[in-house]
Amino acid sequence: MNELRKALRRVVLASVLVLAVAFLLNQKAYASVKVEGVPSWLSGAMQRSLDAVWNEAARRNLSNKEEILRLVAKRLFPGLVIESLKEDGLNLYVAFEVSEENASGWKVLIDVPKLSGYLSILFAEDLGTLQEELEGMLDHLPFDVLRWSASDFRKRAQEIIAKNLPGWNGMLVFTQEGGIPVLEVSFSPKEPVVVAFKTSFTSLSLPNVLQADLEEEALEVLSTYVGLPVEWVSKHKKAISRKVALDLEDKWQARKLKGKVEVNLTPQTVSTLKVNVESQKYVLRAWLATYIGAEGRPPEVGIHFGRRTVPISGFDLEAYGEGIIKVDDGDVESRLGTRWLLWKNIWIGAERAFPDDEYWGRVWFDEIFDKVYGWARYSEEDEVEAGLGWRIREHIFWELFYDSREEDEFCVRLVGNL
Repeated sequence: MNELRKALRRVVLASVLVLAVAFLLNQKAYASVKVEGVPSWLSGAMQRSLDAVWNEAARRNLSNKEEILRLVAKRLFPGLVIESLKEDGLNLYVAFEVSEENASGWKVLIDVPKLSGYLSILFAEDLGTLQEELEGMLDHLPFDVLRWSASDFRKRAQEIIAKNLPGWNGMLVFTQEGGIPVLEVSFSPKEPVVVAFKTSFTSLSLPNVLQADLEEEALEVLSTYVGLPVEWVSKHKKAISRKVALDLEDKWQARKLKGKVEVNLTPQTVSTLKVNVESQKYVLRAWLATYIGAEGRPPEVGIHFGRRTVPISGFDLEAYGEGIIKVDDGDVESRLGTRWLLWKNIWIGAERAFPDDEYWGRVWFDEIFDKVYGWARYSEEDEVEAGLGWRIREHIFWELFYDSREEDEFCVRLVGNL
């Protein structure tokens, strides 16, 4: 029984193979049409239409295939005429031309959207040679060609616009003025667009009261960017961030302090804008600290005022004074010191503290990781005071605090910048 099944399977497979070979041998290889003499955006659709006509005529063994192809081309593609037909192997080359009386010199008009001065510069840079590219795509083509190929032209034009101007939709209108064909191109933003900004401000050298002025001015500067496509803003993220920073520096009421503004923009429907502002001349900070887990240690207010200078290129130096005021009895510890920037966010220095009249060495790590900082003080009496902080809000920090002079050496401080 098994042998019979195997024999039948062989017969079936052999029959299928014979039929397949016979089918292939009876098939005729017809030429594939290649269109020449027209722009690439136009040739694809023309090739598909002519290919279908030519292969159908060949399948029917019509003797007047070329006449049929010319007639169909004349009906399908008004404004263009076949210059020559040449069959080469499996390809049929069809060359088109535009007669002199039908040739047109196109005019392309670009309607640029109304943007602020700097944004208009970015938009113009992105436009680049768009006008010349579109004129090249239409060069010498008669207006009638667009009656049957406008969709193909729009598709190719939108690809170019999307590449150069992401987030912008190009609107194309074909008209004629005094017998001259005209293409008008205008632009509209694609969704999503920027509808609002969420701003946050940080500073290691300036108090919150001065940052509040900057926040008000930021809203005015950022109004220019509302309504822009998110995709386009993302393309120019760095350039726009620099421009916003420069505008804020120029408008900022506290610019006499030689504030330096840095902006980090994250484009979204509600875009986030992180602003860091630092004075290159002065350091003025105030804070309120509350101790948790240190019995009998009252809250305190701290004030730091420093004057920065660069006596030697690359050597940032700051002379400062600090006052620490106990809230319960008003006792004041004052400090006078000098520090210099060792590397990036690391400062080292020395200070003298009163009324104890002690010398302390000190180190600051302005940013260990994102939102994490640290500092430490070492006295001539081998006393140690240190803190490791984490920013939980724009101006609020949790700090693990250590003081070797206290009975409860470790505790937690809640620090708020004033």
